[in-house]
Amino acid sequence: MLRTLTAAAILALAITSVQAATPESLGVTYGDLNLSSPQDASILADRLQVAAQEVCLNANDTKAPIRKILVRRCIDIAVAHATADIQDQLESRPNRAIRANLVSVRQQVASVELP
Repeated sequence: MLRTLTAAAILALAITSVQAATPESLGVTYGDLNLSSPQDASILADRLQVAAQEVCLNANDTKAPIRKILVRRCIDIAVAHATADIQDQLESRPNRAIRANLVSVRQQVASVELP
């Protein structure tokens, strides 16, 4: 069964008063990945980055100078929620490698330079 994860970007909408608070999300599949593998964790990071960036850029569609900060914060929050959701799903099968790789996913996404 293909597992999916929703990277929600709700909190960034509450941060900006320019937008109406309408949560957006995108599904990110990871059922094809072995999250105990650092290479597959990196693939997950790329997928989450793309999805979160799309949602967060749309949610913060403003010309305000603070936009880049709002988008970065939104992406970080969305990825943190997404990786926490994955970890919750894996709680029945504790695996330190997966947990460490999920932390690495958050760090990798946080280090990506925004356009």
